[in-house]
Amino acid sequence: TTAAVLISLAYGRSVVAPQQAETDFDIALHSLQTLAETVQKQMGTQPGLLPVKRKLLETAADGLNKVMHGPTSAERADKTVVIAHTNLGDVYRDLGRTADAQREFESAQRRSLDWLRRQPLDADALRGAANACNRLGDLANAAKDATAALGYYKQARDNFLQAMALDPADMSHIRDISVCHNKIGDAELTAKNYPAARACYEHSLALREQPDTSNDELTRLSDLRFTHNRLTDVCLLLMDLDAAERHATAAVDSGRAIAKLDVNAGRFQTANALDRLGGVMIRKFEPAQAERFRGESVALRREIAAADTGSALAKRQLATAISQWADALAVAGRFDEAIAGHAESIGIFTDLFANDPESVELAINLAIAYERIRDNCNFVGRFSDAAEWSGRAVELFGRLEPESRFTRLQPKEMRQLHRTALDVFRYAAKHDLAVEGDFAGPNDVARGMLKRVRILECARRGRTEMVLKLAGEMNTTKDSYDAMIAARACAIVGELEAMLKYWREAVRIEPAIAPDIAIYHEFYRFRDRPEFQALMPGVRIPRNPHSK
Repeated sequence: TTAAVLISLAYGRSVVAPQQAETDFDIALHSLQTLAETVQKQMGTQPGLLPVKRKLLETAADGLNKVMHGPTSAERADKTVVIAHTNLGDVYRDLGRTADAQREFESAQRRSLDWLRRQPLDADALRGAANACNRLGDLANAAKDATAALGYYKQARDNFLQAMALDPADMSHIRDISVCHNKIGDAELTAKNYPAARACYEHSLALREQPDTSNDELTRLSDLRFTHNRLTDVCLLLMDLDAAERHATAAVDSGRAIAKLDVNAGRFQTANALDRLGGVMIRKFEPAQAERFRGESVALRREIAAADTGSALAKRQLATAISQWADALAVAGRFDEAIAGHAESIGIFTDLFANDPESVELAINLAIAYERIRDNCNFVGRFSDAAEWSGRAVELFGRLEPESRFTRLQPKEMRQLHRTALDVFRYAAKHDLAVEGDFAGPNDVARGMLKRVRILECARRGRTEMVLKLAGEMNTTKDSYDAMIAARACAIVGELEAMLKYWREAVRIEPAIAPDIAIYHEFYRFRDRPEFQALMPGVRIPRNPHSK
């Protein structure tokens, strides 16, 4: 409302009082920017408010369009229009209108370049161009176009470097450059150039570790936590687990330091870092440690959700943390507790999706949660429960299928897949899978799925001969999932040589799964064996405390 009134006043004053008109437009621009930021920060976390949020953002977009075409002096026009184009692009991006966002960011970049041609030594023009490039890079990276993203991010970095050269006393440029290095690292990560990504994150970290008088300590600590998290992720991909643990621990320390300055922000950032530290400990074959850290994260997420009971974001993050904690329990072989954890997570996601049925993200969260709990039920032979969760997934994708916004989830195909799983688990609940017999399914997918269920059940019952026979019948030379299931079953019955054979096949077919060996608890019985340790070169696997 304030922005709309000021815009109207500015148009009326532009002839007789151009200076006042410019002041009004500056206030209007700030008001519209504040509106957009507040809507995203506050309403973005409230269930059921998506239509209202969208309407308010569209109002902000309309106001920004008026600002761009309003009266202002030549000296101020460039800066006002560049900021307005950038803000409008941000609003469109928040609305999911990517093409419109791209257009506005390109307009901001183009206007900045025109401004620089007229005033090549203007630091504001350089910053405007850099901000536009960063946003264009974000869109490109989200679309997995790493080459385009790198081009934009590097141009933004160069512009910020030039701005810093013009005004070296302004320390805020250091943070801008640090952010650019993080973004370049993200693009290198998208391109799977992991060493290059790591080098970028390390450069960013070095910049933010320096004393900084231009930003408050809370901002600096938040930046450190963010970059340590990024380094944790890339070090995991590079299988440098000691470095991953070091950075994850530093991120936790940053989060706890933040809590001394801002309790709410500290809780959130510490929980985020603890999630990653738990993941690192799983990869290091330390499931008890993983459970502890992820349990701490869940406790913090519960505090956050209790402090803001209307926040859908806090609830979603709590549900995700509970699910990750349940994963750590499963790695430790505590499947009943893991199943209970996933069930609690599903309950939260279900309530959230009921309040915000347009959310694609919540639909994905719910679908993944159904698959996780189903797989855990399958592993311990609770086939009736597995069938129930498959049935809920069938129902979910049946609801999503008519809605065009869920197209990328392929609801028709996913519904059919879960329908097949439902039939398989119903069959498994009625028959004894650990004995000989004709268990032919209605199609290849069903037969393959039933064979996976059967080999794990035979392994659970100690039927070694049946396990080896079924493993030989599975498509282990072409299907990495078949090979992985065969390896797990062979591990359960203590067949190390067969386990190694099938696991190597799985990795040959899909190399990226090599580190996943640490997430399957049945492999842990072999962790003292040199043949097993050879699967994880460079990783120090702790001795099995139960080995003789």
